[in-house]
Amino acid sequence: MAAWRQGAVEVRGPRPIAERMSQIHIVRRPYLLAHRGASGYAPENTFTAFDRAVAQRADGIETDVRATRDGVLVLMHDERVDRTTQGEGRVADLEYSAIQRLDAAYGHPGRVEAEAVPTLEEFLARFGGRVGICLEIKQSGIESAVVEMVRSRGLLAPRPWQSAAPRGKAVLPPVSFTSFDLQSAAAVARLAPGSLVGHLTPEFDDAAIGRAIAQGLNQICPPANLCTPARVQGARERDLSIRAWQVRNREALRTAVLALVDGVTCDWPDWTLDANK
Repeated sequence: MAAWRQGAVEVRGPRPIAERMSQIHIVRRPYLLAHRGASGYAPENTFTAFDRAVAQRADGIETDVRATRDGVLVLMHDERVDRTTQGEGRVADLEYSAIQRLDAAYGHPGRVEAEAVPTLEEFLARFGGRVGICLEIKQSGIESAVVEMVRSRGLLAPRPWQSAAPRGKAVLPPVSFTSFDLQSAAAVARLAPGSLVGHLTPEFDDAAIGRAIAQGLNQICPPANLCTPARVQGARERDLSIRAWQVRNREALRTAVLALVDGVTCDWPDWTLDANK
């Protein structure tokens, strides 16, 4: 049975409903997650990009998690550091002390000054509870460490039901999880029962929906251009929420919005979600 703290006292059992409800984020529907922060305007997965996403009133922030050779969880999309920094090599082969010396904004046209590669711990300390967070697991084997760090900060909460939101709004937990690796997503679902956990998939059909359900997931994340009202409704009828990715232009965003997805991930948090504009 889970334990939580009420002041200085440790209590065993579920938190009071009112307290659990206070952890959720009530946002617009569909919601927009800033993809690697406001990465259309600032160096991806940096505090500059995350701060800009908040300033642009993103409903949440999506970011990528990997582990260094010595087990420090850092925010970086690629397997290697070469594209986004001045360094070379695989994140998993580098000690955190080497990662600390890298400039995460290296070569970015909007770079003003050097940016450190954020750790997951730093990110959660700064943004946890302020906006909805989606952590994409990029590396197999780190699932337990990621979940435990989220849990240690009191940010692990069950998937909120849509009925908890006012009409026309959506609800997000403090932290949700996703992965292209179906087994990684399934591992998170086992480690964090009830959490919002999605499968990033290039396909959106009955087979993809079935795979997500079979692994105990409650969200499917297909490309925006595959989202149709019928496909979205079919997934929703099987108790999956739907968040679209690969929103690379306004037409893709419009397609997803018209299909009535629950949310989207986009590099440009300030883009309108009005399908008529």
